[in-house]
Amino acid sequence: MWIVTALLVFLSGCVPQLTQLTQLQRPAPFEPSAVEPENQLLEYLAAADEALARDHLTVPLRNSAFELYRGALVLDPENPHARRGLSMICRRYLALANAALSEGDYKRAQRYLRRLLRVDPQNPEAIALRQALAQQEQLVLAGAALNELPLPVDALSSRDPGLVAQLQGLASQLVRHKERIVIYARTDAEARWVYQQLKQAQPQFQFSATTGLSPRPRIVVVPVPQQLAPVASAG
Repeated sequence: MWIVTALLVFLSGCVPQLTQLTQLQRPAPFEPSAVEPENQLLEYLAAADEALARDHLTVPLRNSAFELYRGALVLDPENPHARRGLSMICRRYLALANAALSEGDYKRAQRYLRRLLRVDPQNPEAIALRQALAQQEQLVLAGAALNELPLPVDALSSRDPGLVAQLQGLASQLVRHKERIVIYARTDAEARWVYQQLKQAQPQFQFSATTGLSPRPRIVVVPVPQQLAPVASAG
């Protein structure tokens, strides 16, 4: 029985805003050939763009896109090209974390998030996803059922974006593993909302789901043997 991976951040149309740049102390150890500062700046930017294109985001350290864009910002702190490059690094790391989570690889996702937060320590998407990962780990350590996803009452009532992200992650796992689910909620309307979040995340997939009323909202994953016909979908 697999651990429910209910953590996924969708990046379509998402352009992270740099809320706090890592403190700049010195240019990167890249050595431009030009003497004039304006020409040195152009060399930093060109080298940084090349590193970004090669996915050398924060490693190797000495010639990573991050260090090179930082070097450009030492020469010109408000340079829009360099700032845009740092935003692109953030977006790329979010995409990599998203891909890792869709494969159920928590450790790899955490590694990408740590690197992203080195670039932008206050990035809201990365912080939210890191918190969701930590909560999931706590549930497992506390002995939570491996086939059950609790739906916190407060988050459910407020339609919390973090809960939506978890449901989107669960939807991705259900597509892969083809399990049936039982959605327990306090009201029929609440259960329908949960199902709608799954369906919106994977509109082409026909989920096998039933619903039930319970004061303890949760989703229970029920593995279905391959030879059995799927249960009729809810909704």
